[in-house]
Amino acid sequence: MQTVLLKLKFRENHSFIIPLNVTDFTQRLSEIIDPEDSQPFSLFGPGSENNFKGTVGINGFKLKSTILSKNKKVISIPVKGIFTKEGNKTKITVEIKADDLFSIVYFSFAAVMFFAVVFFSLLGLFGLTDEHYTLVQPLVMVILIILLASLYYFHLRRNIQIVKDELASALQALTN
Repeated sequence: MQTVLLKLKFRENHSFIIPLNVTDFTQRLSEIIDPEDSQPFSLFGPGSENNFKGTVGINGFKLKSTILSKNKKVISIPVKGIFTKEGNKTKITVEIKADDLFSIVYFSFAAVMFFAVVFFSLLGLFGLTDEHYTLVQPLVMVILIILLASLYYFHLRRNIQIVKDELASALQALTN
């Protein structure tokens, strides 16, 4: 399942090397991350100028982006990172995941609808039902299902790219 999600680019793994030791890195990282609230809609409330909410631990961090996109929608994609010491530098391995429960349900529903439309269309075309089907109705349904699934897929990929770029620039700013 992990490899499928990586190939579909619902998950991305990245590595960064920062010329800071681990203690300086964790201190600076905790300054640019707001603490995560226990409130369910805390990502949408007023906050600081920081683009991330989460926690920083001894050897890793978990955060969610609170980035406002150009159309003022909050991009909330979880990011998990592990950092290790490499000499005087810190290596950060980051996993960005967009495969939340809503996405899984959405694409599962789209797949079920796609196969149901194809199945019942074939039944109707071969005269196995009382209804008379033409090829136009199922073709339109299949095109709509593929279009909606594709739009959501590319929306998720774009949000992952935005979060990845914002995280890279925030980590780069830590070195200055």
